[in-house]
Amino acid sequence: MILKNKRMLKIGICVGILGLSLTSLEAFKGGPLQVEAKEKTGQVKHKHQATYKEFSQLEKKFDARLGVYAIDTGTNQTIS
Repeated sequence: MILKNKRMLKIGICVGILGLSLTSLEAFKGGPLQVEAKEKTGQVKHKHQATYKEFSQLEKKFDARLGVYAIDTGTNQTIS
């Protein structure tokens, strides 16, 4: 097996570390760290009308709004 050879294992580890370091440098090339989201305008088109109808019925039945809810664990901010 290739991993039994210590030299090949060392080369594999070095190549892996080099690859990770090169990809992590991509984040520091001077581009913007935060990008502003653009608000969508216009009518939302639903590909699956049956699914949309079922969700609408659930929202009416429980008097609630279905959606995505997230918490930024670094700042404890809620994002909805």
